[in-house]
Amino acid sequence: MGFFDLFKRGNRVPEDVRQYRLDLCGMCPSLIKATGQCGECGCIVKLKTKLQDERCPLDKWVEYHPHKPWGDRLIVEDD
Repeated sequence: MGFFDLFKRGNRVPEDVRQYRLDLCGMCPSLIKATGQCGECGCIVKLKTKLQDERCPLDKWVEYHPHKPWGDRLIVEDD
């Protein structure tokens, strides 16, 4: 994820998709709550969850595609 990717027209996901991603990240044990960063990839979760081309490094959510906005699944089950 590049910083300037946030400013590209059409690169952001709809708010409901962003909230879904944030909810999943908020429940993840890899989230560093003090900094809001992912412990797996080091991203700032509030920024990364806005971008279409990003995905969770643990595959809890995937890239956004308008014809398949939730990826292949809605619910992520822990192993």
